[in-house]
Amino acid sequence: MSVRRCLACLTVLLIIAGCEAWSGGGGGSGTENADSLQVDVGESDAESQDYRVILTGAMSDTLTGDAVFGEVFQVATRSTKWIIELEAGSDFTGGMFITLGDTSLPAPGTYDLTVPAAGDTTAPQPPHHIVYRRGLILNIASVQGTLTFDVVSDSLIQGSFDALMRGDVPVPGAGVQKGEVRAVGRFAARYGPVGFIIGLQ
Repeated sequence: MSVRRCLACLTVLLIIAGCEAWSGGGGGSGTENADSLQVDVGESDAESQDYRVILTGAMSDTLTGDAVFGEVFQVATRSTKWIIELEAGSDFTGGMFITLGDTSLPAPGTYDLTVPAAGDTTAPQPPHHIVYRRGLILNIASVQGTLTFDVVSDSLIQGSFDALMRGDVPVPGAGVQKGEVRAVGRFAARYGPVGFIIGLQ
């Protein structure tokens, strides 16, 4: 009888441990801050992890990969803008994009994230904004938060951000819905081609 009870208790403990591990998911606990995240810029693409972003809220995920910064031409405003691209997967239209203002690189420091003027291409745009896109099902943008640049040079930009983002989020079994996501990240972006970003404000 005691052996049966021990086996039953052991089974229950294993089930509880498995449930706790599963419920943790890949997105973190929601208590992360940018200082706790580490990035490692390796010698080659195979070794590099240029950024790490923890997403919590309407979706949970951990993003890592290559980060580059460079200039893109804005057709609507006929102007050039610096951006940081945190590459996510093989989708050429997807990824996380951090706008850095216009034709000049930012000075080191902490900046507020603000919302671009919707639909008004003549209005002055905010200098710093974050967008995360993945295919046609995920499109969220920062509505508030902070962006910090620790190192800014012609070849490297290092920093972190803590952003509240809103927009279209895929919900399993329910399609795409409006949602709110917190994104906490740290990056070390090297200068390189960032391509053409459609509709980035």
